[in-house]
Formats: sequence, structure tokens, C-alpha cells
Amino acid sequence: MQYSNLADELLKSPVISRSVDIAPARYPDDTAEFVFMKRALDELAKAKFGEKWGGEEPFAQLPEPLPDAFKPTPVNALMPRTSSNDDCIAAEWIDTPARSILERADLVLAIHRPDLQRPWRYNALFNMSAERRPISFTLLEWKIAQAIIVDERETSLEKLRRWWDLQKAFVQCCVSGDLNTALRDVRGGAYLTVPAENWITEAYSSRFTTFTMHPEFPFEMRATGMQWIFVEKRLLDKLVAKLTRIAESSCDRHPAKIYKSEAQRHMEFVSGKLGISGDRPLNKEEVKQHIIDLWPGPDRLSEAEAGYMATFIRPRSAKAGKNQPKS
Repeated sequence: MQYSNLADELLKSPVISRSVDIAPARYPDDTAEFVFMKRALDELAKAKFGEKWGGEEPFAQLPEPLPDAFKPTPVNALMPRTSSNDDCIAAEWIDTPARSILERADLVLAIHRPDLQRPWRYNALFNMSAERRPISFTLLEWKIAQAIIVDERETSLEKLRRWWDLQKAFVQCCVSGDLNTALRDVRGGAYLTVPAENWITEAYSSRFTTFTMHPEFPFEMRATGMQWIFVEKRLLDKLVAKLTRIAESSCDRHPAKIYKSEAQRHMEFVSGKLGISGDRPLNKEEVKQHIIDLWPGPDRLSEAEAGYMATFIRPRSAKAGKNQPKS
């Protein structure tokens, strides 16, 4: 996957919701006929994505990558200025990133690489303490921090992709009639059916952060008059069952890859490399030498290990009669 392209796509899109603004404690109750939109999304996500859906996708944040333009400098060169512009690094470090970037890299290393024994400078909310001390890195530490953030970024992009796909699928189902939605006043009352055409829009992002819609102005966010969105349970259950069957059939067509040890993979490689078959039975010593020479390492195979592998690689016909008594 081209993560940089996906990141640009996600960040520039005005359509996709990337966070949820409503705390679970504020969610309205379900009824026998209707399920609150957020709970309906959770059911659909579990059916669509299975174990890949962790539940934190709506809250995923995309960390910015660390810049490459880090230059090793003396520790005192990273001392913040004492002027009013305290967020700048000392002037002698040309084209340096802002101190906030240095703090982020420092925090990443403190959390993920305690073996580096960097000093802990943060409070319980992971904000730097009031005493602003110099921050320094070796070039290796900076590269490690970059790699950690790249890994976090790719993980976040996968979560955002699932959340994005779920939103688009939900909207498409509402337009097609596979799902029916209804509105209810936040204080309670009767349910008002939402026409399918109210979901024909690119401006649905806010509906996936607040789970509300205005009954008279469905394409606008208003300060008052917004109502909860619910999903008809009958069609929701039907769609969840359909997605579950699709996911299960996909697993049947793509069984889990069988684990193979490094030795098994090496034996297959050597066998293919030498073209070993019943018609071309190489002697054991020749096979064993190839096994040793082609072993990727880093540790060298022993003669005994290579001998065991050679025994299993060679066809049984090549070993026939080995232990028969001589005439």
C-alpha cells in the first residue's frame, strides 16, 4: 500500500470523519425496533472486518513523520532560547525542527525504548513538565524515533482506512435501501424516517462524529434542532448476517498460511535450486554441501544439521538398497 498517498487522501478529504465527538455515556438507549447509529456501526464493523476491527478506529490519529534534516550537535546547541519565542531551537542549529517535534521524538523513545535510558520529562498526560530542559539525540536515536513513528503512522492509516470504508459502506446501504435510518429528538419521542435521498451527499462527515441530523435541514449542522440517528434493527440484523457470511466464505477461500520453519523453507529452496527428483538423485554429500553453502545464516549449520536436511530432501529411491547386505 502507498501509505503516503493514502495519508494525503485521508487528510485532504472533507468527507471522511476521523474522530467521534460523543462520549459513550451520552449514547441514547436502543429499542426493539431501532439501534443507535454508533452501536449499529460497531455491529457492522465486526461483521465486515472481523478480528481486524479493534474499536479504536474512529479515534485513530495520524502522527506526522519526523523530518530527516537532523544534524548531530552538542547538547547545549539544543537549548531553547530564553527570549519570548521559547519554541525555537538555538539559532546555531540551522533549519532545525521546532522544539515540539523534538519533544515528540523524545516521548516516543521514552515510551517505546526504555533500554535507551533517556530521562523521563513528562507528566501523567504526557505533557512536558514546566521545567524545559535541553533535548539532545544521537543520530541513531533520531533514526529509531523516526522508525517508531513510521510504524505508528502505518498502523493508524490502516485503522483510518477501515473507518473510512465503514462510513462509505454505511452511506451506500442507506441510499440503496439495505438500511433504513430514523431520527429521534435528543430528549425522546417518536421516530421520524429519514428518506434515502438525504444520504445522497458528500457532506456526511459530521454524521459520523455526532450521530445526529437535522430533520428539516439534513445537509447542515445547526446549533439547535439536531436529532439522534437510529438504524432499523430488522434490516441491520439482515445486513450483519450477510456480511458475516461473506467474511466467512472469504476465509474459506483464503486459508491461513501454514507456518514453515526456516529449515523447512531452506530445504524447499535447495531442492528447487538443485532440481532434485527421482530422475536426478544427487548423492547425499553433494546435497549436504549445497545446504551448507546456501544457508542464509547468520549462524553456520553444523554437519549433523545439514545431514538431517539432506536425508529428508533426497528421494527415497536414491536411498534404496543402502543398508542391504553386499552380495
